[in-house]
Amino acid sequence: MNDEGIRLDQQTGNQQGGSPVVRGGAETDRNARGLVRVLITGERGAGKTSVCERAVEVLKKRGLRCGGVLTRKLVDTSGSIEGLQVVDLLTEPLEERLLARTDGKTDGPWMGPYRFSCEGLRFGREAIERAAADVVFADELGYLELRGQGFSNLFARILSSYSPPMVVVVRTALLEEVMKRIQEVGPAVLEVNPSNRDRLHEKVVQCVALNESPFSRRREGRDL
Repeated sequence: MNDEGIRLDQQTGNQQGGSPVVRGGAETDRNARGLVRVLITGERGAGKTSVCERAVEVLKKRGLRCGGVLTRKLVDTSGSIEGLQVVDLLTEPLEERLLARTDGKTDGPWMGPYRFSCEGLRFGREAIERAAADVVFADELGYLELRGQGFSNLFARILSSYSPPMVVVVRTALLEEVMKRIQEVGPAVLEVNPSNRDRLHEKVVQCVALNESPFSRRREGRDL
């Protein structure tokens, strides 16, 4: 791990999953299949979602269309977390649903302190599946997904040659298991820490931004 939070393969120093990841901390190559996959990792509360939100803001200002989902914490008046909301990035204004609660007053599976909502999980899966976008975000790939639950279509989307660049949030404790499952796409891994979390979104943008959005060309009436 270098001081910019870029995780490199321990054996080669610049490869992960057999494919180039980051060169000199400033440039990310596509893997052999031409895919761009970026994992945002870090401990709970490190600021992974905030990094994604800032990246989405910059990408949209550049005219790129962002899809997929981000999650937001529901906090009560005392500052205690009481649940999670899932946001569909492709909608305008943004649509969101209850994803989980800490008091158990919903109908889905428990995971840690949260009981998830079946409707919220369905909403998230559909948002990931239909995200016809320049960049797709997924927050997050967790224990439920590793068990084939939650946003269960996420692995297929990551591995698909037809998917656009993707940014996926993964907790540090799950990174090794996730890498085993998606090593063929050789993702870049960016770790959020206190010293880089206010600027790490810039590296996310470097990894995924294209010179021009195909969706912008459609809106302008030009051929793809």
